[in-house]
Amino acid sequence: MVLDGEVEIDGKYAGGHIRPENKAEDRIDRRLKKYQNMKQLCALAIRQRGLGGQTFTRIIRDEDSNAAWAAVRDHVSREATVFADEHGSYNDLAGLNKLQRVNHSKAYQTDDGTNTNQVESFFSRVQRAYVGIHHRFSLKYFDWYVAELAWREDCRQVSNRGHTFQVLGKALSRPTSRYLCGYWQGNKPPDLIWEG
Repeated sequence: MVLDGEVEIDGKYAGGHIRPENKAEDRIDRRLKKYQNMKQLCALAIRQRGLGGQTFTRIIRDEDSNAAWAAVRDHVSREATVFADEHGSYNDLAGLNKLQRVNHSKAYQTDDGTNTNQVESFFSRVQRAYVGIHHRFSLKYFDWYVAELAWREDCRQVSNRGHTFQVLGKALSRPTSRYLCGYWQGNKPPDLIWEG
């Protein structure tokens, strides 16, 4: 998949929620590194603007510059303009593509119209699916959850009949999945996390 035109990049952390203690004196400060939950994963998404735009997703451990660089290098055309927020992991992308930034601590959209609303909209759908549909994501299969939600985002203008034919067409035209073959007999897939 190679995205072209105007694309937006961002990351969203999910998983590993820890319920706080009932009494305030028993609670610990989760902002301190020693109390942070290391079970969270980051979904990195690159969303192409416009009707018919596609969404590329990748699961990574941390939102870092190596993952962002590799994703843009491999899946974004060199002529595309990349829109990102102020996160430091996107600083190096200026070496690959034309880069425009928006500082969310000041505004969600700059005066010249720079924003990351498309990818933020996708992440709001991911959050709604987490809260309202699945109630939790198994981090082992987090890549599949996010990929399915990206497909739904890309095909949201397609009818249910069209969705059915797309799924059947892709399922019947592909070889046997190495991850799903023998699943019920105990053949579980490895962790699907991108390691650069």
